[in-house]
Amino acid sequence: NSTIYYFDGTSWQQKYSSGSGTLFSVTTVDNKKIWAVGSGSRVISSTDSGSTWSTQILTGIPSDIIADITTLDGQSLWAAGSSGRLWRNIPSNPAWVQIPSSTMQTIYSITQLSSDELWFANGASVGYTTNATSASPTFIYNSQPGSIMGQSISVVKPIRASKILLIGDTYQLDYQQLGASWSPISPPVTNHVLQLSSLAANQQYFFSAESDGGGIASGAFGSFTTPALDTIPPAI
Repeated sequence: NSTIYYFDGTSWQQKYSSGSGTLFSVTTVDNKKIWAVGSGSRVISSTDSGSTWSTQILTGIPSDIIADITTLDGQSLWAAGSSGRLWRNIPSNPAWVQIPSSTMQTIYSITQLSSDELWFANGASVGYTTNATSASPTFIYNSQPGSIMGQSISVVKPIRASKILLIGDTYQLDYQQLGASWSPISPPVTNHVLQLSSLAANQQYFFSAESDGGGIASGAFGSFTTPALDTIPPAI
């Protein structure tokens, strides 16, 4: 099933549910505009906080997936998925347009750091462009960067102004050097590592993660409350 929930600080509220397909990613920039993507190359969206939804099918290929979607301002959007397909939707052309990515591998994660800078991961490599607003962006790939050779990179997300976190291995990339320098998270571990930043003090946060690698399923979920500023980190 495809279901979207919203947490208002007190309880979870269901905002969308469908008996078919799977949703993989959801994003929003305010309390009204919401986008989610999933199987069957679906993009669903709402402009009224999830009261009503519209659906778009990007490829018409039933086996295709849209794995992730990103937006900075709720106006310009990027989506990515099967066979290296990248899609862009911008105010000057409010329709989803496919943008060549120079890869045929499924893109699992995509994130936009500025109007011109876009990053994505396809499992075998990390790609980025610094001219995302052009008609034909140029993508640069780091297929086997240094010490993470052979690792599977499934998620790429910003964690602070100077770092991008790669989930699926144990390394992070200094994107200010545009792929020139990779550094290990300390201490190195074999499980996924996630670093959080810009959390508010005295707030409760919820987390959920799961893995199905090597036929062995594992996962973690729960919550933690951040301490007052300038105190010890919270115990999770």
